[in-house]
Order: sequence, then C-alpha cells, then structure tokens
Amino acid sequence: MGFARVHFTPVYDVRHLKTAFFYVLGQDRHHGLNNDPLHEASNLPDLLGVRTLAVWTAAHVKKYLPRVKREHLLAIAGWKNDEAAPQLTELADAAAAAVGLSDLKGNTVGARRARRAAVEVGDALSNSALAGMLGLSRQGVGRIRKRPPAHAITVDAVRGQLRVRAASVNRSAAT
Repeated sequence: MGFARVHFTPVYDVRHLKTAFFYVLGQDRHHGLNNDPLHEASNLPDLLGVRTLAVWTAAHVKKYLPRVKREHLLAIAGWKNDEAAPQLTELADAAAAAVGLSDLKGNTVGARRARRAAVEVGDALSNSALAGMLGLSRQGVGRIRKRPPAHAITVDAVRGQLRVRAASVNRSAAT
C-alpha cells in the first residue's frame, strides 16, 4: 500500500506563508493528538526559546512573518506566558530537553552545555543536592561550577523548560 505521492505547492506570498506556518505547527491539534504536550517533536520549543537546537528559526520567523508574535506561538503550544513556578525536581530532564537530548549522560558538547546550564540554574543548591538531581558526583558538580558560565540562551532555555514542565504537571493534575 505505502504512502501517497507528495505534492508540493510553492509559497507564493506572505499570507500563504503564514497559513502554511500555522498549518504545520497545528497538525497535532488538527489530528486530535495529545501525545506530545511538551512539543518536543516540533519547532515550537526553539521558537519560544525553551530549546537551543534551532534558535535561528525564530529569527527567520521574525524576518519573514513579523506579525507572528510570542502569544500566537504560546497559544498553539497550549502554554501560558505566566506558567507555573518551576520546580527543580525536573532539572535534569529540563536541561537535557533544552539542548535536544534525552538525558545528560555522555561527553558531547550538548551534554556538557546542558550540565553547566543546569548547575547555573540550580546555583542556590549544594553540590550534593545537584549531584543527586543530575546523576553526577559531588566533585563533578564542583568542577562544573568552576567552568565559565553557560550561555544565557541555554540557561534561559533550561528555566523555560522547567516552567513548561511545571505547567504540564499542573494541567495533568487539574484534569
């Protein structure tokens, strides 16, 4: 059986681009899917600054679709601008998600960036507390603290992921 042949339609003006943009981002809702509440399979986290994989796409949207505002993207995601207060219990998952990883293991550039940002977000916590949350040793957290600060974009993305996760838990509890 297989798939139907793909049909491409060139984008012919800004109105068409905007329609296509919102059509693509709204496919999960259009098809009644609720299996990705954090929109990890979408570009929305990057556009909203809670993931750093494709932050450049936000600049393209701003350039080519200047009337698309943050509120529009938040509405598509189903997230509110004033999300619930973040809880650091989700710090490891939030930090990994902020750089597009499933966890903080490994020695990749992304994992190192995520761990540094997580330690920065959890700065008020002790090395022992952070070690337990992040699956690191106390000495490892101490070494990370001595490194240069994480990029603000990554730290902001981790904080954003924490807010999104807190709101997602609160929504689940309310239903």
